[in-house]
Amino acid sequence: LSALGSLFSEKASTLWGEKNAILFSAFIPGIFLFLATLVSGWWAAALLLIPSFAWGIRWPIMSSMINDLTGQRHRTTVLSMNNLANKLGFSVSSPLLCVLADVAGINILYQVVALLMILPIVLLFMLSSSR
Repeated sequence: LSALGSLFSEKASTLWGEKNAILFSAFIPGIFLFLATLVSGWWAAALLLIPSFAWGIRWPIMSSMINDLTGQRHRTTVLSMNNLANKLGFSVSSPLLCVLADVAGINILYQVVALLMILPIVLLFMLSSSR
């Protein structure tokens, strides 16, 4: 489904604008991940498919924005730093999240991760509306 999201990314970018498409595709996975923890069976599986589509929308748009906003001389460095930041965030948070899974259970872990995914987007909306 991520590949289908990638195919839709250009249309989403044109329809909503690049920044709104990125915000929307960053917000949706957290919401549907959280909702998937509240149901079970096929409903949970169906809700977990939607974030994959949203991630597929986000990455081509982000790569395009980085390519457009970064000069040719620094483009590979910026793309590498973006990738490094993603990997660093995952490696720092993984041990903490594993402890949480051991202590509280996997369902609580997914709820916390979903809230952590939603929180920055909500803060961005609050900051942008206060201006």
